[in-house]
Amino acid sequence: MDLINSLLTNRLGLFIFLGLAVNTLQAQSEEVRPVTEHFLIKNATVIPMPGKELTTMDVLVEKGIIKRIGQDLPVMGGARVIQADSLFIYAGFIEGMSHTGIPNRSKSGRNSTRNGDAERAKVKDPGNPPNELAGIQPDVQARNKLVATDNSIAEMRKLGFTASHTVPRGGMLPGSGAVILLHGSSGDQMTLKDGVSMYSQFKAVRGVYPATILGVIAKWRDLYRQAEISQNYEQRYSESSVGLPRPERDKVTEAFYPVVDGRLPVFFKSSSAMEIQRALVLQEELGFSLVLADVKQSAPIAEKLQRRDAGILVSLDLPKEEKEEKKRSQRGSQKSEVADSSKESAKVDSIRTQTDNPDKLDPEVSMLMARKRKAMKSYERQAAILDSLGISFGFSTLGIRSKDFRNALDRMIEAGLSKDAALRALTVSPARMLGVEQVMGTVEEGKLANLVITTKPYFEKGTQVAYVFVDGNLYEYEIQEKGKGSESGDGDPVDFTGVWDYSVKVPGESADGVLTIMMQNGELEGEMTNSQFEASRAVNGIMVEGKKISFKMEVDIEGQETELEYQLTVDGDYFEGEVLAGPFGNFPVEGNRVKSPENNN
Repeated sequence: MDLINSLLTNRLGLFIFLGLAVNTLQAQSEEVRPVTEHFLIKNATVIPMPGKELTTMDVLVEKGIIKRIGQDLPVMGGARVIQADSLFIYAGFIEGMSHTGIPNRSKSGRNSTRNGDAERAKVKDPGNPPNELAGIQPDVQARNKLVATDNSIAEMRKLGFTASHTVPRGGMLPGSGAVILLHGSSGDQMTLKDGVSMYSQFKAVRGVYPATILGVIAKWRDLYRQAEISQNYEQRYSESSVGLPRPERDKVTEAFYPVVDGRLPVFFKSSSAMEIQRALVLQEELGFSLVLADVKQSAPIAEKLQRRDAGILVSLDLPKEEKEEKKRSQRGSQKSEVADSSKESAKVDSIRTQTDNPDKLDPEVSMLMARKRKAMKSYERQAAILDSLGISFGFSTLGIRSKDFRNALDRMIEAGLSKDAALRALTVSPARMLGVEQVMGTVEEGKLANLVITTKPYFEKGTQVAYVFVDGNLYEYEIQEKGKGSESGDGDPVDFTGVWDYSVKVPGESADGVLTIMMQNGELEGEMTNSQFEASRAVNGIMVEGKKISFKMEVDIEGQETELEYQLTVDGDYFEGEVLAGPFGNFPVEGNRVKSPENNN
């Protein structure tokens, strides 16, 4: 037993403190207060819908419903009063499509890939593999995949999102989506509306059919046609079963029935212009209701989309800006894709790392860089172009980190998207697209109390979320002063930036490393490096409160996902705290600042 405990402890120390196979998650400084079901928000500026503004208004919330909106509303007994004289109230934002609430179980990387290859190798007939291996699972429900404690829920709620159209993860047909509220202790409690979409994507599977994009299209068409035939036969059988064989039951085929008869829209992930064209061809041929989701390259065919009956969800997963790419390349990180992931683009990246002077580049490279910048602007301008053509759209948050949301939104607004159009894409449009406009999307009496309350108009620089109501449940957020850190209890400013040596005490040993925290564009960023393995991981979404700084990580330990939470308290150039490792226990950590911010280059 001692040997087993020693091995477990050593392995845990290795993964936790040396930063291997880690994805950092944003820790939330929030507090839910379910003390009362009655709230009166006083003297706020209310934005009931895009383009309208009501000043010095009161909003009464009772049992999860917006009961009244008006001036000088009386305070009822037991109601909590929120003085909001300088605050702004918006309808809670809605993710048009996301994986919020569904953990990413494929983080084990190479092992998962090898396991998948091994399973596919066992298939006797690669041309007719099991549906699960082929990524064909339209019968799977997002509701059954939800994990109420998943960090993505708190991360998006902190940004002002109160509801999400969440879809399962998977292959070409991962399953059906659900509209969920970002509050609750279980998937059932969170689900507002189940089965609102069939989620599909042009995603082939290596080694088995459909192994190519053309194979995916052919398989999709075949599944749809088979569902038409099967549904018609079941109808005949129900009307008169005499002399007819009993219909065969197939859950994949039956999942297509509501798509065939027009009751269920298909949210087709169509990021590129080519994928958009393919989805439109399938819709024109088969006639199903279509929403083009996670769209990134609609600008070249925007006028064509104006003539088509299809919903649109614009992706907020924008390519990295050039200054970000340069910073990442200097750290030795892998560059993100920009525009199309072509060899030309890779060539430009390679040459850019060799010189910062465009005048020294040869004409061919200069031309390629110009094309790359043009593609970048096309990504940023597509929302403004769609809006100028009168095309309604919402936003998809697939693939975007919560910390990048505001930056992506700001870039689109700077590229010409009006603030009213941006607000519409976050509220009214997705509510209509998902069939929940009767209960959310605007601030109106009788609707769900899904509200976001901010310190300034939401799209102004420096605005912060002060309160979020989800289904009448209140979350409060500490307002942070912009600068090096928050204020300590005695009013002295706390500076978290610099380079820190840290040590974690694991039974029988200690693990040492370096934590670097810096200020970038008014936000704290950082990374953790372990000297022994020279492995570095970004520290994203740093949260500070007084003298405390915290962040979370997820690690994979022999296939078991474990969430780690670092909670540190800073006193001058020294910090101490602990690492919370779920069922494995808590471990003390301490550190010293070895390089001050002004000397930290």
